[in-house]
Amino acid sequence: MFRRLFLAAPVLAAAAPAPPRLVVAGGAVLPLAACLFLPSGAVFSCPPGRARLVAVLRLRLMDITVIAFAADPLGGTQDLLAFVAPDGTLLALERHSWTSQNEDAFGTGCSMLPDRTNIALERHAARREQKWRREGWTDYLRMEQGGLVDAPVRPVLAGTWQSALARERQQCAAMLPAGQHGVPGRLLAILTTAAPPWSG
Repeated sequence: MFRRLFLAAPVLAAAAPAPPRLVVAGGAVLPLAACLFLPSGAVFSCPPGRARLVAVLRLRLMDITVIAFAADPLGGTQDLLAFVAPDGTLLALERHSWTSQNEDAFGTGCSMLPDRTNIALERHAARREQKWRREGWTDYLRMEQGGLVDAPVRPVLAGTWQSALARERQQCAAMLPAGQHGVPGRLLAILTTAAPPWSG
């Protein structure tokens, strides 16, 4: 019996899907881009700066690959997070990290909740005023009808940075075209030119 299992092991290993791969492609003819090659054979592309694979979240309905990449505005350093479906379509685009010349900062960590239906986006932000002002909160994305939707667990308090960011996230979600296999230039322009909600 053990011999049969031992002999079958290479076959089982070969049948396992290859993990997602993120590589920088392009050159003299093709524009430089980071390409995410998914097990399905689909490809998603994003700007190449600081591009990296953050996580593969194995939700109940599908595996979602999360990648980060640079989208620096004037006077700051910023990374965005792209949540990509197995077929290579963009499900959500979020601000990941941001640092200004004044040392104002924002960061997002993402993780799958135990129900394997919701994703937690753990936020922290800090801004130098007369003294440091800080806020921390958690936003949520929920898998619904093949997509990701904002899923707050309670009403967001008015006047907080969370509420300001929520308005921007709603605007971006409404502008996200269906079946997009890359980062839309219009959304990228908004997130690199508009002041971050917690900076004003």
